[in-house]
Amino acid sequence: MAEPDESTDPSGDDEPTTTPDFAATDETLQLPPAGRRRNATTDSGGSVTVGSVLGNYRLTRVLGRGGMGVVYEAVDEVLDRPVALKILPAPIMNDPKPAARLLREARAVARMNHPNIVHIYDIEPHQGGYYLVLEYVDGGSMADAVADGPLPWREAVHAGIEACKGLAAAHAKGLIHRDIKPANLLRTRDGVVKITDFGLAKAPGPDTSGLTAADKVVGTPSFMSPEQCQQEPLDLRTDIYSMGATLFALVTGRGPYDEAGSPTKVMFAHCYAGVPDARQMNPAIPEALVQVLRCALAKEPEDRYQDVDAMRADLEAVYGGEPTEAAGKTYSAPIVPTALSPGPTDHERRPVPPVAGDGGGSWLGRREWLIVPAALAGLAAILGLMAWMVVNFGPRGPLKSSETDDPAPSAPFSNDPLEMANGGDSIRLGLVVSATGPLSLTEGSVLKGALLGIEELNRRGGVLGRQLESIRRDGASDPEQFAAEAARLIDEARVPVVFGAWSPACRKAMREVVEARGSLLVHPAPHEGLENSPNILYTGALPNQLVLPAVNWAYGSLGREFALIGVEDTYSAVTHKLIANEVGRLGGKLVVNRMLPTMSQAEIRNVVAEVKEARPSAIFNTMPGGGYVLLAPALRKAGIASSSMPTVSFRVDSTASRFAGGQATAGDYLVRSYFASADDPWAAGREFAIRYQRRYADEPTAGAEAAYVGVLLWASAAEAAKSVEPQAVRKALLGRKLDDAPEGAIRVDDKSLQLWKFARGAEVASDGRLVVVLRPRRPKPPIPFPPPLTESEWESFLDQLRQRWGGAWQGPGMQ
Repeated sequence: MAEPDESTDPSGDDEPTTTPDFAATDETLQLPPAGRRRNATTDSGGSVTVGSVLGNYRLTRVLGRGGMGVVYEAVDEVLDRPVALKILPAPIMNDPKPAARLLREARAVARMNHPNIVHIYDIEPHQGGYYLVLEYVDGGSMADAVADGPLPWREAVHAGIEACKGLAAAHAKGLIHRDIKPANLLRTRDGVVKITDFGLAKAPGPDTSGLTAADKVVGTPSFMSPEQCQQEPLDLRTDIYSMGATLFALVTGRGPYDEAGSPTKVMFAHCYAGVPDARQMNPAIPEALVQVLRCALAKEPEDRYQDVDAMRADLEAVYGGEPTEAAGKTYSAPIVPTALSPGPTDHERRPVPPVAGDGGGSWLGRREWLIVPAALAGLAAILGLMAWMVVNFGPRGPLKSSETDDPAPSAPFSNDPLEMANGGDSIRLGLVVSATGPLSLTEGSVLKGALLGIEELNRRGGVLGRQLESIRRDGASDPEQFAAEAARLIDEARVPVVFGAWSPACRKAMREVVEARGSLLVHPAPHEGLENSPNILYTGALPNQLVLPAVNWAYGSLGREFALIGVEDTYSAVTHKLIANEVGRLGGKLVVNRMLPTMSQAEIRNVVAEVKEARPSAIFNTMPGGGYVLLAPALRKAGIASSSMPTVSFRVDSTASRFAGGQATAGDYLVRSYFASADDPWAAGREFAIRYQRRYADEPTAGAEAAYVGVLLWASAAEAAKSVEPQAVRKALLGRKLDDAPEGAIRVDDKSLQLWKFARGAEVASDGRLVVVLRPRRPKPPIPFPPPLTESEWESFLDQLRQRWGGAWQGPGMQ
């Protein structure tokens, strides 16, 4: 038996989300009492080692280790045969839930007697813990088989056929494995493939066992189905998706979306990225096998094989060179050259990396489970996951000396102009952005923009003769964490300024922190206004600068009737009120006006049906990028073409647009202050794009540009004030200009820390490029409290929102 890939997090709390059919819901799950067999012989310390004897079994070597224990090769001294022992130690077994999971695994496998499923012989107590006695499989795992590169496609297809047979037997018992992957496919020396590790097996239906963690997603990210990533109800087709991802790995040497980076981004890609073309990594793969992979990896369960026998039949046809059923199917998601985007790829020029079989960090050797909070799954459900997510947290390459994640506290910043000008220690700048959670899709580019500004300033000599040092914190898409990290940076790291926050709720949480401490926040996101804090430099656009010009353009270019879709947060609530007023003033009509309680697929499907029935000329979208990633494909799937009903989005950057897929977004419009466009007549904008792409091999977004501008404006004000003391910098910021900003010549308002900003609109071309259709002639002044309401009326409107949302700045479904 090969080294296992155990299904657990370090805490051992990896409970399944529903109760398996083989454990009756009204039954108390108990393991057999200790002492039923003779005690084990162990070393002098009482621990199990190679050479120990447990019951009838002498341990001969370690096969693998995981969070739920150790698997040993052993010899049954009574029957004189090799076995594998999976030991769950006493410290973990103090929690009854792992014990119940172990028993469920034992019962699940014991009820199946199939040549393509690893047999279980017994379950035994040991020193307060328990162990399973399993069939020993002598040929290693399929993860071991691809440790040095992909398998020949025929060998991989044969393994897939064998695995499908075992999976069909499990499905016949009503069991969903939920963890099909190369490490859980073992192979005998004569080539028989056997499925192992049914520890997460379950049956469809609600959980009544009390073993569920409602805020957990259980699985291995490289092989999880979209519905598993999003904590949606599962049926047998989730295993078909995982089987497709596994087969993809066998013929390419990597999971279909492993290049996305972090586990969170891999999960996001499973939900939203196009199906990658395996031939980009292995040109020997036949077209028929590509079609099988495409069918198995379809995003929607109804687009996949509806049972595993149908997949097995097609694999047998591929193996024999015959036509497959998958060849004639159509899908809601395209095949794309890479796992990340439909653009050019260098897969064919990059060798397949070796994959360690010893748990050295790759998906094929990993020894732990990822247990992801449901807030992350809301990343998928926004996810506003995201979440693929696809923007890296920080620049590529190693951390620079001017960046740190956990600095020691430093001395307070100095107010002395001479001390500041004469150098000394570096100046620390705090950066709080979401590296995880639904907002990570957008905020990764925000971080990159800020870091690029810091690097360029340091190359020019820094600020006040001192180098800048960035200190990064993860806000995790959570307002409370944003506030806590901002306070930590100001109180402990003694930073004079904090950059970050994307959502209104996160900004408002940080506002309380900086105002209470007299510090300064630089906020790069487009925002709803209705506030004017003296402690916040707002470098994102207000609705009067971005939204209203676009509504006027759409009324003149797209039609007279509109749908308006947003979410239950402050930005959508405010902009919906403004859009409704502006559309009415122009003589148009809103035929749909919805703010969704959550950015889930179910909510998106419902509003798409409503839009389809109303048949507007265009759709105004105020959801952030994660919502648009769900909305665009849902519209196309419903038969709503962008050519007849385009979507105009105000909070979506090019990253989210690319992630939703070229076929889904072509013909839609994005409205931002900045686009990285080659035909931009503003030289500073083109040059910024070139520098950004050279640094990150990525395209800058409006959020990146706003963060970059914020760093430069803060530095310019600090130089003018000859101090980094927040109030001195604030005074120097008023009226400050930046003539060579990437979006155009901008300035801080004379009376507030709001910027005069530009509005641009761009159409998404079929190849993903952005073609600018709305060009500004001059920047617009900021109007935080725009007509038709007065400032007091807007404040009353906000109070009503907060009362409706229980005192929060966004609805319960968004919290």
